[in-house]
Order: sequence, then structure tokens, then C-alpha cells
Amino acid sequence: MAAEARVPLGSADKVHRAKYRTAVGLLLDAFSATAAVEYGTQSTDEGRNASTAAIAAIKHASRNIA
Repeated sequence: MAAEARVPLGSADKVHRAKYRTAVGLLLDAFSATAAVEYGTQSTDEGRNASTAAIAAIKHASRNIA
């Protein structure tokens, strides 16, 4: 397997990666809120609000990733 050349990241690439990491983090937050409700450690309303907020943030972040 050929070694892949490492290319230094430009500032646009760094911003893109930061936005991607943020979206992934928000997605994990939505799953965590859903799991907390499922296992009874959080009320249904709190979990629904957290999931809804995280999903809205993911949609907003995903528009900015491209």
C-alpha cells in the first residue's frame, strides 16, 4: 500500500472539520437525550426538548458544512 502524502490543512479545511465535529457532537447529544428517556433517567418532556434542540442545531450546522 502506498503511503499517502500529508498535505497541510488550510484555514478553510480547519473550519470545515470544526463544523463537522460540532455536528457530530450534536448528533451524539440527541442520541444521549433519547437514551436517557428510554432508560428512565430523564423525563419524557426534557428528553424530547433536548432531542428537538439538538436535531435543529444539527440541521443548521449541516447547512454550513458544505
